[in-house]
Amino acid sequence: MAVILNVEDDSPARFLKSRILERAGFEVVEAVTAADAIRTANEDALRLVLLDLRLPDGDGFTVCEQIKATRPTLPVVMITSTYATAQGRHDGLACGADAYLIEPVPAERLVQVIKRFLEPGHQVADSEAWIVTDDRGVMVEISGPGHRLLNLSARGALGRNLPAFFAGERHQVFGDMARALDGHVTQRDAQLRPRDRRPFTISYEICREPSNGAAAMPRLRWTLEPHLTGTTQH
Repeated sequence: MAVILNVEDDSPARFLKSRILERAGFEVVEAVTAADAIRTANEDALRLVLLDLRLPDGDGFTVCEQIKATRPTLPVVMITSTYATAQGRHDGLACGADAYLIEPVPAERLVQVIKRFLEPGHQVADSEAWIVTDDRGVMVEISGPGHRLLNLSARGALGRNLPAFFAGERHQVFGDMARALDGHVTQRDAQLRPRDRRPFTISYEICREPSNGAAAMPRLRWTLEPHLTGTTQH
């Protein structure tokens, strides 16, 4: 049974996350402060840290840096409702976080993200489906898992409009793009419609990439994560 450290100072939020993880079959240990988190993270049995960013004696960014300094391969999943910005996400990943989640996170997605990091031989770079678009949603870069989700070749995906692959309520996708362009991180469950395949459910995250200059074209980075159920819709 994998042991997970749940770092959260808010009692109701800590209780809820711990119960979700325990029902999913994990053993959970808890920490309320930054000092407790850093100390507990040294325990050999620990497999992953779920880390809130606002703590009474420090912040999660510093905690993550210190954990990674001593245990660089221990996965750290940051989770926050406060730093829901592209800059916050950038800072979190720069500190060594392996994932950056914006609350509220559905229980199914939280469990799915954690299970992904606990898979034997997991490598984020090899398994993450990501796509970079311009401010209109036109694809300019794509990972291998990304173009396979769309059932396209990498060459065939570039230059096409990513929002066109979402089934229904496309206005929500464009709204999330607009918020991401304003500097927020947006996350949503949606129906993806690949080429010549039936739609299926994914979770997506959109954030604005750091700009290389004032005149640089705005670029959005999308992370797509299929739901574990893998069922097709309609």
